[in-house]
Amino acid sequence: MKTIRQVVIPTSDLSSAEHALPLKVIGDQGSVFSVIVTKDNKYWYNFDTSVQAFDSLDASQSSAEYKLSDAIIGASGIYSTTINIPSVSSDSIYRVLIVANLSRDTKHVDRLESIDTDGSVNENKSIGSESNILTRTINQLVNIDLSFVGISFANSGTYSDAAGTSFVVSVPRGLGVSTQSFSKTFTLGSSDFIKARDPSSVDFQVALSATVLDVYEIGGETYYLIDEDVSNLQSGYKVRHANITNHAVIREVITTGRLGSNSISLETFTGTVTGGDVLKVYLSGDAIARATGTSLSFSNLNISVTDVSTTVNDTDCTGSASLTTFDVASSNGIKDDFSTMHGVNITTPPTVTNISSNTLTVSAAQILQNGQPLTFKGSSRSAVLTGDVNVNGVGDNNLSIFIDLDSILTVS
Repeated sequence: MKTIRQVVIPTSDLSSAEHALPLKVIGDQGSVFSVIVTKDNKYWYNFDTSVQAFDSLDASQSSAEYKLSDAIIGASGIYSTTINIPSVSSDSIYRVLIVANLSRDTKHVDRLESIDTDGSVNENKSIGSESNILTRTINQLVNIDLSFVGISFANSGTYSDAAGTSFVVSVPRGLGVSTQSFSKTFTLGSSDFIKARDPSSVDFQVALSATVLDVYEIGGETYYLIDEDVSNLQSGYKVRHANITNHAVIREVITTGRLGSNSISLETFTGTVTGGDVLKVYLSGDAIARATGTSLSFSNLNISVTDVSTTVNDTDCTGSASLTTFDVASSNGIKDDFSTMHGVNITTPPTVTNISSNTLTVSAAQILQNGQPLTFKGSSRSAVLTGDVNVNGVGDNNLSIFIDLDSILTVS
């Protein structure tokens, strides 16, 4: 009896892109077999040379139309073909069945199981079969998208674009990506901001939903029993809910309470939290990896406010008059007692000491010309965040990575 001795096909997880998978069936010359390939138990691979793709099978069709029938291993001892895997927008599972034709005196080699470290049988690495069918299973997984989005708890109404310019990292499931450089611009619709400090990794956060199961008191302190593992939480994490003004901050995380574990207390806040409320708790650092399976690291982080550019809009500025008060075309983004003025013939940049509409007062008299361009540094309505991110690994779900703007920009 002729024997199929080995089936060779890549079985590692596939990305969502198209793939051409080589299939080799190795065995005795004259071995006869068929190949059936299914996708999600719903589509069958059509080996017809004019198709070579997956088609759905309805009740009027026979599965015989959707297999490679009576393939024969030649003198080389190897039969080769290719299976075209399409791009997908959701996870898919492919099963490749090599069916030895018993009626044509062909069988698989005796089964030799491959055992994983956890004691389970790895079918993809096992050799041979106890029946006339040998199966290989291949997973095709869509990428995980990590969207980096700015968020302001204290000044959301002041921003015209707190989310910032789009930055999304698409990561193959179970893998990571090398350094990705990014630049995001955030803008205010009113007022101005200044740089509070450079960003750090703790400013990149993931929102975890936690339902309040019960509210109780111990020693005058109010605690909230939640349905999430508090080992991922720590004091200082921010908490949001529609009934909380701005945000609250976790004061204490405890593992025991009147009704059991997983309780938190909050710093004094404005608003109310009751049983059944779904809180958003913002995790950072290693807690993100523990809670989501996604591990991030950051470097070269910087936030800079964009210089404000405007022009002198005052006929009293003749190019010879020395003035401390004058009008500009727009004072948007300029901050009194902070912004410094720069331009032609300004050797020592003065500080803006007062703003009334578009009328500015500066700390030292300047000789300016009507229409002259001016630059103001230190405050703005636009800021640019730059840095590098490494994605060391991802979990099973897309994530929004929130950037805590209130920690790095101070809005006045």
